[in-house]
Amino acid sequence: MNIKNKIIALRSNLQFDNWPITLLQRLLFRKENLIVYRNGKLAFVVDVEGGDLPGTRECMTTDMYTRYFKQLPKNRPLSVLDLGANGGGFALSLLAGGFTFSNCVCMEMNPNTFTRLQFNLNYNDRNHCRAVNAAVAGRNGFVEIRNTSGGTSESIYSQKLDGMADTLKVPLMTLDEVVDSNFEPHTLVDVCKMDIESAEYEVLESNTCQSLRRFRLLIIEIHNSDKSLDLVERISAAGFHEIVVSGKANDQNVHCFKNTLRGYA
Repeated sequence: MNIKNKIIALRSNLQFDNWPITLLQRLLFRKENLIVYRNGKLAFVVDVEGGDLPGTRECMTTDMYTRYFKQLPKNRPLSVLDLGANGGGFALSLLAGGFTFSNCVCMEMNPNTFTRLQFNLNYNDRNHCRAVNAAVAGRNGFVEIRNTSGGTSESIYSQKLDGMADTLKVPLMTLDEVVDSNFEPHTLVDVCKMDIESAEYEVLESNTCQSLRRFRLLIIEIHNSDKSLDLVERISAAGFHEIVVSGKANDQNVHCFKNTLRGYA
């Protein structure tokens, strides 16, 4: 780790109430992969080996998603769909920001990361949050992935199995299936966050994403490709307008789109 990354990691640690403990753990017990972070009543576990520091913790300590939270109402509970949830950082950052949930559904394809996601959601809001162990795609079926501890760059495409014996089968669900099976018919979802490592193209270019129009707000990581502009145009054609926040963002690939037909006034 270079000096810049060490400084960033230190600043991240200092944002939590129990920073002396987590800092000592990182300095003196480097082989201990599980760390618990606390912020008021909020607490969550991360696995260093599973890539949760640049995943779950980063959601909590940067403006990657929080710079768009002003678009969401605080006068009522939110319905939330998180696709590619990792350890639950997006949902946790909403709770840390003072939001509440009426229904929060978080999908994560890696079963080991899913275990940490499920714990974090249950610990902080078991009455309204639910974890789903599946991957969203433009088709049904299954995907075979390596049995790893996790990682923020894992996708349905990047698994180089090469005859490996230690693999897992994960179900694939279309966007329409996910929405229809987790939210009441014809109701709107306040915010959908999508971070599915290039699978966003397959999902939104398919004919299985009609439920996109049920999202009031779409926060999506769009990975650079020669089809990036086409994907933005496709989202816009569904009735969305991109929200641009001034200032330097933590992740320039994260975009926010507001549903102009069914969004907030």
